[in-house]
Amino acid sequence: MSFIVNALISAILGVVSSIFTNKYFIEKSQKARSHSEVLNKESLKQWIHKINDILEWDKNIRYQYSHETDAILPNVPIGLNHIPHNQSLISHMESGYKKEWNVWNGLEKDVKKYFEEKVSILELIRYKLREKSKSFESFEYYHKPGAEQPLNFVDPIRIAETTFREIERRLAGFEIEWFAENFKVDFFMNGDLKVWVVPSSSGSLVNDTDKEKAEFIHLFLTTLVRSHDLQDKISSLINEKKKIDIQLTEFREALRKISSTIDLGNNIKGKCEYCP
Repeated sequence: MSFIVNALISAILGVVSSIFTNKYFIEKSQKARSHSEVLNKESLKQWIHKINDILEWDKNIRYQYSHETDAILPNVPIGLNHIPHNQSLISHMESGYKKEWNVWNGLEKDVKKYFEEKVSILELIRYKLREKSKSFESFEYYHKPGAEQPLNFVDPIRIAETTFREIERRLAGFEIEWFAENFKVDFFMNGDLKVWVVPSSSGSLVNDTDKEKAEFIHLFLTTLVRSHDLQDKISSLINEKKKIDIQLTEFREALRKISSTIDLGNNIKGKCEYCP
């Protein structure tokens, strides 16, 4: 009799244990699924979307002058570390998608190196301008938000960026005549004063009541865009950017595949401190 009772008790305990065990695993599975869906929606998909913008990264960046360091700097952080992915997703990428994560880290280094090299080219142009204009009284001017623009000035950053873009345009095969037609010494009247200018799409490269200074900037710009040294440096940088863009596109597709597998019901690979 006691044998039957013990067997019944054992069976009942087994059923109860099985129910609680199943419940535990179901709840854990549901939490894991919810965790994956949240990471996919709030971080992974946002990361993918941001890469679409990054592929236009160099077009949207402008450069500014730092008085503290006497140097030209980009107006946004250099690198890709401002992309919206949180620490939880990073942990999953590091532990579950090591190959993809290593590619991303490599891209961060490549983008940082690209900007450092571009800044060095812009600084080289600014240095050449400073050396060539020593015969003039110092007339460099760097725009500040809200600051009043002087009547007479030369803007080294605009000159550097304009030179870079024009060489980039020529390397892409666009006609040289466009430069001659769009960068001419011109003037406007400021009261009774005739102010000579070399205009550009981003504003005047030089404003001066002395026509000789405007003509000097025009000649300087015309000479620079023909510089073989600058052409070689910028050509090399363009090739580096093309490689980065290809890698970024491939990385974006890898992220899309990860996101799609989660959309189809699979959980994100790897672990993080918030994993159930």
